[in-house]
Amino acid sequence: MGFLSTTINSAGLIFLAHAVYSSYEHSLTHTPSTTLTSTAAISTANPIPADIVLEILVSTTLLCIGIVLASPGLRPIQWRTWACEAEKDERRPRGRRAFEAEAGQGVGNFGRFAEDGERRGFWDVRGQRKEFAAWVRGGSKSDAQL
Repeated sequence: MGFLSTTINSAGLIFLAHAVYSSYEHSLTHTPSTTLTSTAAISTANPIPADIVLEILVSTTLLCIGIVLASPGLRPIQWRTWACEAEKDERRPRGRRAFEAEAGQGVGNFGRFAEDGERRGFWDVRGQRKEFAAWVRGGSKSDAQL
């Protein structure tokens, strides 16, 4: 976290704490009197003053800006790289996996595309390409003529 984001987050937290305390004090000091028995007097609620609402909005905005400034830059998702790494990760022994929780169990279902090969009507492009390459390398000239 940079100095600017830390400062903005600290200011936002201070303003938020003050706004929460102010609204709590407002609710305590502006409660209807218990000696009044009129339902009209009890049912009228005193709304939170505009300065407290404004302070809550400013503090929330400051916190959002500070969190955004503190976060690392976004990177584009490269599905091919991620899928390759996830497949390699499944073959690694427990304790050496990149996508692993603290208890040694995998995080997420990275092999969710594994069942695509068994799906009815699914065309396995890689398998067809390997079969074609083997046919080209090992096929005879008579097989090539139709």
